Amino acid sequence: MNLRVRITFGFLIIVFVMACVSGIIIWQESNMYRAFQHSSQISEIEKYFLECRRQEKNFIIRHDSESVQLFSSNYDTLNMLVLKMLDHGKNGQMIENLTTLQENLDNYYIKFEEIIRSSQIEMDNAKMQSEVDLARESHALINEIKAITKQEFNNAYAVTNNVNIFSILIGLFLSVLIAGFISTKIMEILGSPDDYLTTNR
Repeated sequence: MNLRVRITFGFLIIVFVMACVSGIIIWQESNMYRAFQHSSQISEIEKYFLECRRQEKNFIIRHDSESVQLFSSNYDTLNMLVLKMLDHGKNGQMIENLTTLQENLDNYYIKFEEIIRSSQIEMDNAKMQSEVDLARESHALINEIKAITKQEFNNAYAVTNNVNIFSILIGLFLSVLIAGFISTKIMEILGSPDDYLTTNR
């Protein structure tokens, strides 16, 4: 194998390694982006859930139709966001928590409707407590999902940083290796200084 082929082969190895590393970086960045999207989605879910709770409490205090309408509107958006996150979720634990959350929210809505239909809202403590328990459980699930999405992002970020550092180190290593190989071959072709002096005596 002549010098040109060896040099070309060495540079092809560098290009191949860098291409592989770039592919891993792009893949990890997509994971980071997906984790960031999940984090944003669960924050939106929490926002609408808290708004549902606020309108629920407003209705218990005021017994007005406006609170019921606002509750229903926020619940519809909340339910849509949970379903959307379920469709795009890949983490098994997160999907399990989202599924449980959706079931709890459905029951929460049913309990609220029962309270609306009740003619003795202030006295129906059992229904109120059942609804509060479901709401607290739902909020706990939301916090768990937030923790999962945060961990997903941190993991993707850490792997991306490690791959970046590895790519720099491997690039430097291969560059030095090939540069050393080239300089050695050039010296062999030109001859060592001692050979040169011996020839010219």
